[in-house]
Amino acid sequence: MNRQQRRQAARGARRKGSAASIMAAPLDLQRQFQQAVSLYQSGDVAAAETALRAIEEEHSGFSEVCHLYGLVLLDKDRPLDAVPLLERAVKAAPRDPAVHNVLGGALRAIGDVKRAVDVYKKALRWDGDFTDAHFNLANTYRDLNRLDEAAAHYAKAIALEPAFADAHFNLGLTFNALERFEDAEAAYRNVLVHAPDDTEAMIGLGKALSIQQRYDEAETPLRAALDADPRSMEAHNNLARVLQGQGHTAEAQRTMEAALALTPDRGDLFINYGNILEDQGKVEGAIAAYREAVARLPDSPEGHTNLGLLLLLDRRYQEGWREYDWRWRRDGRKPRPFPQPRWQGEDLSDRTILAWADEGAGDEVLFASMLSDLSDKAGRCIVECDPRLVGLFGRAFPDIAVHPRRPTPPRRLTGDEIDVQTPFSELARWLKPDLFAAPSPAAGYLTADPDTAAACRARYRDRGDGLIVGIAWASGNRRRPERNAPLALWDPILTMPGLQFVSLQYGDHAAEIAETRERTGVDIFTDPAVDQVASLEDFAGQIAAVDIVVSITNTTVHMAGALGKPVWTMLPFTPDWRYQRDRDDTPWYPAMRLFRQTQPRRWEDVLDRVAEALSGFRDEFP
Repeated sequence: MNRQQRRQAARGARRKGSAASIMAAPLDLQRQFQQAVSLYQSGDVAAAETALRAIEEEHSGFSEVCHLYGLVLLDKDRPLDAVPLLERAVKAAPRDPAVHNVLGGALRAIGDVKRAVDVYKKALRWDGDFTDAHFNLANTYRDLNRLDEAAAHYAKAIALEPAFADAHFNLGLTFNALERFEDAEAAYRNVLVHAPDDTEAMIGLGKALSIQQRYDEAETPLRAALDADPRSMEAHNNLARVLQGQGHTAEAQRTMEAALALTPDRGDLFINYGNILEDQGKVEGAIAAYREAVARLPDSPEGHTNLGLLLLLDRRYQEGWREYDWRWRRDGRKPRPFPQPRWQGEDLSDRTILAWADEGAGDEVLFASMLSDLSDKAGRCIVECDPRLVGLFGRAFPDIAVHPRRPTPPRRLTGDEIDVQTPFSELARWLKPDLFAAPSPAAGYLTADPDTAAACRARYRDRGDGLIVGIAWASGNRRRPERNAPLALWDPILTMPGLQFVSLQYGDHAAEIAETRERTGVDIFTDPAVDQVASLEDFAGQIAAVDIVVSITNTTVHMAGALGKPVWTMLPFTPDWRYQRDRDDTPWYPAMRLFRQTQPRRWEDVLDRVAEALSGFRDEFP
């Protein structure tokens, strides 16, 4: 019997004075009932059921008997049999919150969660301080994905019973689902205050810290969980991901293999294993792991998508595109609701095609390099894109009708005068079927507003002489922290003479810049006149105003490449498929040069190579 059931049984045993109370029954029936209560509380569920059945056969209808009998049947995983008994108990004692609470549990167990919500609310109507009812209502709200309401009722349960470890734990789960990871961390810590040996809470805390990229802190509770339970697959799994985040990829691989040895049929573990192998550049092994994942989880969008991305990186384009098409089934990913058929590479002569942007702004800029080719093949080409790019695309592609993306597509983009439609990300599938051998587009297919560029250039030149270097070091992609090259590692570049630096980094990085200034004496200028997120026109003008861009992979490098600006892109050990493998140039941008990591998550030698190359660029720059 679990903790909740013991409390419910005790409430049922204590309750007195209902319309059909056992306390009004003959003494022998009262004794039989008390014996049944004792048997249930001691864990002898079968004997309790026998005793309750005997009472029901002799004199049915006592609310306490129906209540406890329902609990027994729930304990034996027979909720369908429990519901009628509990409904009789509620009918006999309509103001008893404990009976409503147990009926809610039975209804939830048979999948009738909406009715369960109503029943739990009735329990709370009769007793607003009923801890269990708040907890169970919160659990049911979680079933319905009504997470804010779930969190509120967990909080009420905790306020009533601060040591309620289960409520703290489930609140942590809810905060994770709401992506409130600091709150989830606090909830798991509260579990461990009241239940210090709770390995699930240790694992939950480790996960919450890991998501925040606080890997060193996350390692401690996860290792504690493994000390407590060396056969915990979840502890191995999450520790492996933390070790991967720390850059200890070989140890991460061994730890994930231990998780797989414990649970070899878990497809999600093979996805995580593939990620770790991919991080080490073990492409063939990662592809094999993803194939194992989809063999076990044939409907897994993540498994198929990861496989597709790696196949594209490995130049297996035909199969890669087929697998990558699973991305639309991922949570939160839906194609735009255009009714026209999807273009499949067929002839477009005398036909109208709508191309719509489906990734972030950087990818919109990247894939826009193929719009001129698409327009040449089609009778008419229409584009829907981020509103911030309409001006840039309109100048670049005067023969294409460019429309800003709205929450609901307007009628002019959904009518039958448009023959076919395609997402931007699939243009390469049909226009560059062999991406590795594809020729680069014309340099500078986008053009910044000249007045904006001139104003930025004047501001930067007023700060002094020297080569103007625009830099960015962080990506906004929390799922790919390995792309980030912390500014603290940039000293070989920042301390070079004859250079001045302009931040092209979006987000608030004032603290890093101030720390760098204090450490090196180098002032990285953040232009207050440019809001990169609000205005991509201003951002384009800013990039056009510098002499060269050095950056990790983010929107900055795509905008620089599209503008024809010299741009040096620093890549993680296993890059995104767009950057391919084993080359220092790219078919996307003629002015881009690639600098690749030689070891996973190690930027030092990359920055040293960039510094050496930048010295030569500075000396030869006009």
